[in-house]
Amino acid sequence: VSTPIRRQYLDLKEKHQDSILFFRLGDFYETFDEDAELVSSALGIVLTSKPMGKGLRVPLAGVPFHSMETHVGKLVELGHRVAICEQMADPSSVKGLVPRDVVRIVTAGTITNEAALMRDRPSYLAVLVERDSNVGFVVADIATGDVRFSEIDQAAPEISSFNPAELLVEEESIAPSSFGSVLVPRPVIHFAVAQKIVSKQFGEIALEIIGSNQAVIVALGQLIRYLEEVYPASLGALQRIRPLASNTILGVDRRTLTNLDVLPSENKHSLFTALNKTSTAMGSRLLRQWLMRPLRDPRLLAERHDSVE
Repeated sequence: VSTPIRRQYLDLKEKHQDSILFFRLGDFYETFDEDAELVSSALGIVLTSKPMGKGLRVPLAGVPFHSMETHVGKLVELGHRVAICEQMADPSSVKGLVPRDVVRIVTAGTITNEAALMRDRPSYLAVLVERDSNVGFVVADIATGDVRFSEIDQAAPEISSFNPAELLVEEESIAPSSFGSVLVPRPVIHFAVAQKIVSKQFGEIALEIIGSNQAVIVALGQLIRYLEEVYPASLGALQRIRPLASNTILGVDRRTLTNLDVLPSENKHSLFTALNKTSTAMGSRLLRQWLMRPLRDPRLLAERHDSVE
């Protein structure tokens, strides 16, 4: 016979079978069964066991609550999704089993903690959608709440430029064959439904900014719907959307950036390394974005130079 806490864990795990479940128990986040074996192997954490019923011991591996974000970041970097289960009440005020629930799912494109993010590289979440021969592209930095959109003719250059950690698509065939990060198939959203989702999040003004491009509106709807599922709290930071303004930016694919030594690669110096004297991780990631998508409008260049000086 399993203990009540074991049954509580199994109920939550059944709902999140595609994720490693970090289950809060006091000052630790515990993992059990196959999750514990995976976490122990991936993070070098000692694998133990815990009694969970009469004659029942299950594999256990846990991490302290204060270092959870770092460990989660490592697991996500290895390609895993991690569901964070919190205690929903103060244990001292509860008689019996403490209520618990999953409050977010950490994925490659939704990492926000500085301890888990790479200092000099944003972790972009992108969406690619096709409607009536039009392709809509949306890219978001969930750590800063920055959301940008574009109607594009070819997906490969934009995907290569941003190199998103996670790409949401309705049809896997739309993704460039060269894309090597996490590809997430999504159920198709009807245009009318996407309009309501976008309008609720950003207001009616967002539909006016985007115009009549159904593909972009559906892509934004997919972004919001996905965040509702994995990280609802992040939606509060998504306050506005902006076009990518491709007419003012020089599009450069990732291979070219590497060949020109703009970005660092193995055992090579780079323009980014030489210029990166920033004081914060966010500043470092912004500089990287500027170099990857250089301005070609003299007026905007002058404004940026003046602000830096």
